[in-house]
Amino acid sequence: MSPRLLTVRDLTKHFPLKGGLLGTSRGVVQAVDRVSFDVHEGETLGIVGESGCGKSTTARLLVRLIEPDSGEVTFDGATVGRRIGLRELRRQVQMVFQDSYSSLNPRLSASASIAYGPFVHGMARAAARERAHELLQAVGLDPGLFANRYPHELSGGQRQRINIARALALEPRLVLLDEAVSALDGKVVEIGDVETLYREPQHPYTRALLSAMPSMDPTRRTLEAPLSGDPPNPINPPSGCRFRTRCPIAGDICAREEPALTAFDDAGHAVACHKVLLPSGSRRAA
Repeated sequence: MSPRLLTVRDLTKHFPLKGGLLGTSRGVVQAVDRVSFDVHEGETLGIVGESGCGKSTTARLLVRLIEPDSGEVTFDGATVGRRIGLRELRRQVQMVFQDSYSSLNPRLSASASIAYGPFVHGMARAAARERAHELLQAVGLDPGLFANRYPHELSGGQRQRINIARALALEPRLVLLDEAVSALDGKVVEIGDVETLYREPQHPYTRALLSAMPSMDPTRRTLEAPLSGDPPNPINPPSGCRFRTRCPIAGDICAREEPALTAFDDAGHAVACHKVLLPSGSRRAA
């Protein structure tokens, strides 16, 4: 396996909920709660979950647009905030935001938006402009038609292509895509390669997400909703497993103990579910 490029350990962010007496806090929103994962060089990691479950917050924490409450982020062996500064981090790690319009400066043309990063980091103005035109071409936008257009003159898809080109302009080693083509309940419940997760999803939440995808086969119509109820309240999450209140196989242990993300096999597949991994550590039948 290739070397680790990004290591995230116990990343946590709770937002105070204001509105108490004299403006005091009346609780916290547990947006991201002790999330851990690795990204290796050349690897694509997808974080999947319902809307409002903490995916965007996680991405912003990684590039320090939001400061975490606790946890550690290591990029290429250097701890973010200690051994690697934010300027260097953001040169090597770029982000494409979910809202294609608000993430662009309305006063900058498409080429100016793309060229701005390289220019700020020391590239000559003419070279930065040439780089912008190359990237416009790479994302399928003719520089002759789009280089001088402003965000309000572009469609949503065209604006997002500008954002992708802008993220690539500095030739970063890691790109974070926050639903770039448009949800994580604060916790990671399953990790594995794409083929394994599609072929053998083990966690009930993963199975429900996959079963929610529409099928073109008329004989495989979805007749029942894969999940009932709403995502857990991040202000007052349920005890034990976050998913247990909507899980069809939840038991007493699921309310008592929080399941740990545990290796399911020797190939990097890991699951956080009491019912998937029996007390002895043996597999449950898929």
